[in-house]
Amino acid sequence: MPSLIASFINVENPTGAEPVPNAALMNDTHNFTVGVEAGKTYLFRLANVGAFAGQYFWIEGHELKVVEVDGVFTEGIATDLIYLSAAQRYSFLVTAKNGSETNFPMMASMDTDLFDSIPDDLNWNVTGWLVYDKAATLPAAAEVEEFDPFDDFALVPLDGQELFETADYTITLDLSMINLNDGAN
Repeated sequence: MPSLIASFINVENPTGAEPVPNAALMNDTHNFTVGVEAGKTYLFRLANVGAFAGQYFWIEGHELKVVEVDGVFTEGIATDLIYLSAAQRYSFLVTAKNGSETNFPMMASMDTDLFDSIPDDLNWNVTGWLVYDKAATLPAAAEVEEFDPFDDFALVPLDGQELFETADYTITLDLSMINLNDGAN
């Protein structure tokens, strides 16, 4: 991160363009596989360890039951797509299908809406697989036209702790992103 910050806040980057990652990875690799047994339920812990890019994550043909976000256990909520900001963490349960002889893609896709520009050679997607049958093929992932992640405001802490109703003091900060074209943004 220090080298990314040094190149980001620099006179040689006068427009303040954020650093675009070199590649999307899953578990520090491409072609990551997770062996599963039919009918069993698995706990996945997912973290976006990227320095800048948000990530969408899903497993084709499977429901993800979110049970924890950033260290706070939640009542389970089912979804088919999770959005992770940089440094965000989720835990979710996945129940393997009964009697499946098919393997299923696990996908992650960078949120490219955040990029000032996208390099021509950037592959912002990465595929892994839930492997039910080692002898079966690893199918290509389906193409997704639009992302519609669940609303994480629907999550309820497992301990039942309520939100604070009112604050004793309110401090309002107004921030602006003014491009001075001098790299000191």
